[in-house]
Amino acid sequence: MGVNRQHLDAELTQAVDFFTLCTAGTFLGIPGAINCAAGGGFSQPNNPNDGKAKVTAKGDAWGYNGGILAQLGETRVGLAYRSKMKYKLDGTFDITAPPSVQQSSLQTDSRFRLVDSGASTDVTLPATASVSVYQNVGSAWAVMADVTRTYWSVLPELRIKFDSGQQDQVITLNLKDVNRYSLGVTYKPNQSWVLRTGIALDRSPVTSAADRTPRLPDSDRRWLALGAGWRASASLNFDFAYTHIKLENSSVQKTDGGVGTENAFRGNLSVDYKGSVQIFSAQARWTF
Repeated sequence: MGVNRQHLDAELTQAVDFFTLCTAGTFLGIPGAINCAAGGGFSQPNNPNDGKAKVTAKGDAWGYNGGILAQLGETRVGLAYRSKMKYKLDGTFDITAPPSVQQSSLQTDSRFRLVDSGASTDVTLPATASVSVYQNVGSAWAVMADVTRTYWSVLPELRIKFDSGQQDQVITLNLKDVNRYSLGVTYKPNQSWVLRTGIALDRSPVTSAADRTPRLPDSDRRWLALGAGWRASASLNFDFAYTHIKLENSSVQKTDGGVGTENAFRGNLSVDYKGSVQIFSAQARWTF
């Protein structure tokens, strides 16, 4: 059993499409909005005069963890649980806008309130539960397996609230509870060497292109790991490993549904992702 205390520092940034906001402000009759909507220094393709917004916040959370390990002959069975962590994050919202926007009443209008202010959000990171098995097979071989469930459904959305009265900013996540499966084998040809290999399937909590965010385009991951350990002496050991992680191809499909929807003024987004990760590692252990 154990008690956990974690500190979280968070920062979220994004560009602000003021051209679109100024156009909306023009239709709403906001003074000066027509000037920045008409151009006001905006240029393609990179829109260097777009605004920038940043939220920084921090907070602490407490949790607990526990586990049990049983030795059943040549087999070891373990159970482990780590509780969820509930954070209340407090911080600030900072926004910058090009001069053409600052000369209008868009930012201070009660329907936008795009001004510097305090900001806060509640974030719950998920609990995990796992069961693992280690089995000796003769004197040289061993097989191990693990199943871990992560309860991501406790985080359906990220909702940021503003002291200025600005409308909440919401990122819908709709995360699902998922499992990670792993299987490994070790072989000891002699007293000096140990060879290791393993595979894993790590399911993604994101199940649809509409819910996937371009900030973190998560997808299922398949792992293949190879490694070796060398006992150079009674006190000195070396370990080497290589891991290949293949990410399943994924996509993001976001649609601007108009005023009152989550993606209003953000525009449409359609993008495909693919990727892989290569990890090389080495370590030396000296005991004394």
